[in-house]
Amino acid sequence: MKQQRLFDPTGKPILLGEELGRGGEGFVCAIHGNNTVVGKIYLKPPSAAQSKKITVMASIGNQRLYKLAAWPITS
Repeated sequence: MKQQRLFDPTGKPILLGEELGRGGEGFVCAIHGNNTVVGKIYLKPPSAAQSKKITVMASIGNQRLYKLAAWPITS
């Protein structure tokens, strides 16, 4: 896999680690320097509806959800 330059919403670089899993939408990777979250990389850009859904999910997340499910924390 070609290394991509990725950034968090504040502009801080994100360095992906090993691939942890792959599915129909994309793949999940470890994040160097943070073992509490993973990154999901989509194989093709999400549709407008998918992007909106991810953004809304990230905005309503809370500690209880984070303990129970794989939940987006940023979009």
